[in-house]
Amino acid sequence: MERKTRWYVDPKDSHTNKVLQRELQGAEEIHLKTNLGKAIKAYEVDYSFIRNLNSSKDDLHLNYKVFRKQSLHGVATEFDFGVLSKKRKNKSK
Repeated sequence: MERKTRWYVDPKDSHTNKVLQRELQGAEEIHLKTNLGKAIKAYEVDYSFIRNLNSSKDDLHLNYKVFRKQSLHGVATEFDFGVLSKKRKNKSK
């Protein structure tokens, strides 16, 4: 069985929520259980959407957290983009 990664964006302020609502054309927030036992409301998105969101983060003053879930019934964990930049730096050495 293939493990599909699901991506979620949790807006941390009303401005970010409005931007996400506009970009996702009124998508509904879903309840998501995290690995810390907390339940959050987040939008399910594609990874390409997250890449675009990250590139606009500073210009649009966005405040959000990204979570990923490895299986349909798994729990979501916060995704650390710092890990990606460390991997890229190590590959370039």
